[in-house]
Amino acid sequence: MAEFKPIETQEEFDAAIKDRLHREGETIRKEYADYDDLKKAKATYEDDKKALEKTIGEGKTRIKELEDQIKESNKKIHGYELDALKTKVATSTIMDHPHLEAQFVENFE
Repeated sequence: MAEFKPIETQEEFDAAIKDRLHREGETIRKEYADYDDLKKAKATYEDDKKALEKTIGEGKTRIKELEDQIKESNKKIHGYELDALKTKVATSTIMDHPHLEAQFVENFE
């Protein structure tokens, strides 16, 4: 077996660990070789996420607008139905009681 020789200079130390550092560097470079691709994929993901969140927000706003339109339309429909019912009741009352026709006409003039 070779006899131990202590390292006495920086140059001897550098030479002794040069290969080990090179191998470790290669291992790390291989391990993180796709790092840039992952960074690009993450950036694309973040952009897509922001775009989808914006679309969702716009969709929620549009749903709220449509719900308000539906409520307003339902109020109008209810009013029309009530008016139609009043007209039907008034018409049937006049037909059943012709003497009320003059009073009915006076109330609507």
